[in-house]
Order: sequence, then C-alpha cells, then structure tokens
Amino acid sequence: MDIRFQLLNKYESGQHIPPAKTLIRLAQALETFNEEDRITIIKVIDAMIAKHRMEAALTPMEKQAASS
Repeated sequence: MDIRFQLLNKYESGQHIPPAKTLIRLAQALETFNEEDRITIIKVIDAMIAKHRMEAALTPMEKQAASS
C-alpha cells in the first residue's frame, strides 16, 4: 500500500482519517485475500472499533473519579 507505519498507526488510532483514494486502494488490496482471511480481518477491525468505543466511554468516568 506504500503507507508509512507511522501514518498507518495514526489511521488505526483515529488520529487521522485516510483519504478516499487510500480507502479505495485498501479495499482493492483486501479483495485479493481469500474468504477466511477477509473474515479474520473484519473481526480484527471490529475488535479495534469496540476497544476505541470502550476507551471513549470510560474516559468521562475516569475524569469524574479524578475530580472527586
């Protein structure tokens, strides 16, 4: 994909949103995987999304506890 690791890390952590051109290239690359690998990739992405949502949900609670 010709993406530097640092930029990929920022995409994964939500610090940057990849441009449409990059998303298209990623989708094209994923099309080359077999069905089992695609399912695994989807599960990993779902787990990352769940992790970020959990962290976002806990952050306000942590701030309240610190101010008490």
